Amino acid sequence: MMKYDMDELLRNALSSKTEPQERLNQDIIRKIQEKERQTMSKKNRLKVPAVAALAIVVLTAVSVTGYAAWKYLMPHQVAEVAKDEGLAAAFQSEEAVVVNETQENGSYRITLLGIVSGKNLSKYLIEDEAGNISEDRTYVVTAIENADGTPRPHTSDDNYGEDPFFVSPLIQGLNPAFYNIVTMGGAYFEMVQDGIQYRIAECDNVEKFADRPVYLCVSDGTFYNNEAYRYDENSGEISRNESYAGVNALFVLPLDEGKANKEEAEAYLKSLEDELNGEEDDSGEETSVENEESEITDQEEEISEIWREAN
Repeated sequence: MMKYDMDELLRNALSSKTEPQERLNQDIIRKIQEKERQTMSKKNRLKVPAVAALAIVVLTAVSVTGYAAWKYLMPHQVAEVAKDEGLAAAFQSEEAVVVNETQENGSYRITLLGIVSGKNLSKYLIEDEAGNISEDRTYVVTAIENADGTPRPHTSDDNYGEDPFFVSPLIQGLNPAFYNIVTMGGAYFEMVQDGIQYRIAECDNVEKFADRPVYLCVSDGTFYNNEAYRYDENSGEISRNESYAGVNALFVLPLDEGKANKEEAEAYLKSLEDELNGEEDDSGEETSVENEESEITDQEEEISEIWREAN
């Protein structure tokens, strides 16, 4: 009986005596390559939308919260251009609020950049005829630009001021026709850089009214425009007139409700009402709303001129 090597028997039994045809080999290779291409294609289709979606999310986030961080000057930088180191420091403090909210009206784009309130924040403090200095103030910085991207005229250009803007806090419950930056000891500084018009508007501190909505209006014109906004005498609510064809941006100022002070607010309103009602001053002469507005306007121009010279 012949003895066979078991390993050899198994090798012979399991091995094929024929080789696959070349065409079959090529078909197998082709199918493997096709499968790999399909797999890579699926991976790419997943990656591209994911990257695009990420880009959209990033762009959306930038447009809403960080757009002004790279396109516009920061509030403290506007104050630095005005050579107001104290106000620049205030806009960098914890008391300041950076907003960066944009609204587009007609051919203009309006952005509320930031707000800060407090005492003796600026070196340019308002002084009335009696020598009383307004120490407790609110400062709001806005950016105004042409929606089509064309630059705003520089302050030294002949056409500067041909399309003026009125920027003012408005307080819910108070008729904005009478209670606005004109009667609230207002003034402003304005500059243009890189085609964007910046304004620092200031008035008496409005934080005392923080227990109710306080708005910031930006409209075309020099004074408050009753046609641009609606005031509901019953609710005290102030809103945009949606049918108004001009500029009537309206922002809600982010005030700290904890800083509201009803007693101070009532006393302040009483003083404003006395002025609006034309009560006699210390000289015994009666003052009118028109005269008051004229005096404040002159004061605004004087402060603005001082800031321009500082620039």
